[in-house]
Amino acid sequence: MNLPQYFCAKKVANRGTIFLDETAELSLDLQAKLLRVLQEKEVEQLGSNRLKKIDFRVIATTNRNLSLEVEKGNFRSDLFYRLHIFPMQLPPLRLRENDVILIAEQIAKQVCTKIGTTFKGFSNASKKVLLSYAWPGNVRELQNLIEQTLIQNRGEIENLRPGFQPVSDDIPLKADSFEDIVNADNLKEITLEDIDLRTQELEKAYLYAILTHTKWRVSGRDGAAALLDVKATTLEYRLKKLGISRKSS
Repeated sequence: MNLPQYFCAKKVANRGTIFLDETAELSLDLQAKLLRVLQEKEVEQLGSNRLKKIDFRVIATTNRNLSLEVEKGNFRSDLFYRLHIFPMQLPPLRLRENDVILIAEQIAKQVCTKIGTTFKGFSNASKKVLLSYAWPGNVRELQNLIEQTLIQNRGEIENLRPGFQPVSDDIPLKADSFEDIVNADNLKEITLEDIDLRTQELEKAYLYAILTHTKWRVSGRDGAAALLDVKATTLEYRLKKLGISRKSS
């Protein structure tokens, strides 16, 4: 199904609102088709070769800087200006302390409804974690962590452990804290090279955990790159540099 047909296939498209998530992931070919729909406001109805006028509102989202993507040639400038009518920028979770717990509670209630249990609230320790953690994966990471914790603990959240929380027993490396590695008794024995090596081990453990959870899917909406809020190409480069592959797991 091409993009114009998609618009018409949805009964709510005409005189309704369409939400386009991860707009920056559209290929240049689909960008051209989307631009045509936005400019002409007409599509081909499924099973017909006749054009039909439609009236709709579009809300498009992305976690990338589209201005930079335009400069790199990854995103059409004409489509960018067509979408950039009323831009809104949402700050990351780490800058929204007043919202984190409210968002987390809403996610938890939705998850509990889905798994058929009752949400019993967050402990004070978990609330401190919610407010102090940087959430590099933003809402997706928060949702993933809460869903995983609720499933494992039957609706109770006593202790959230983001970042290095194990999601599989098959993770080859364990993430020790630096306090356990460096102390007053061994300062002369530890070198910067040792620290760099340990940092790589911690990063590999974290990436292994993320990839195991996403079933080694790197790109896409449910991939590791989206969870980490980085470009798929950036993550692939990092994995290659660290020697991480599914064969090595």
